[in-house]
Amino acid sequence: MLKPEGFNMAKILSFSLDRESLELLDKIENVTSFKNRSELIRSALQLLLNDSKELDKMSGYVNAIVVVTHPEYNEENISKITHQYSDLIATHIHNNVHSACMETFIVHGNAVTVSALVKSLKESKAVSYVKLMVVAD
Repeated sequence: MLKPEGFNMAKILSFSLDRESLELLDKIENVTSFKNRSELIRSALQLLLNDSKELDKMSGYVNAIVVVTHPEYNEENISKITHQYSDLIATHIHNNVHSACMETFIVHGNAVTVSALVKSLKESKAVSYVKLMVVAD
């Protein structure tokens, strides 16, 4: 059978999740408008891809907010990373949330350097979560 140009067949992927992650996935599916797990996972993957594209397409001078969460015991590791980029960081707000920490950084600077900061944080095993929000000029 001939398929229209540009038609892509969906590929089936198989992967494993621990019980806790699967329960969380099902809980999210049940309280949202997602019809099934596949739709939810595709949407989550699209968010991840969009974040990656935003990071890669930054250019010139950037104003941004970077939010980081990490266990309290990893404070020193986060500090080592952020001190390397202290010239970018205009404001740093630290909050303790139970046994975790949330850091909010307001950064201004060259897109390449801001991207390097975010990538360093994302690659660190000390970090639980990183979110970049570029502020439009």
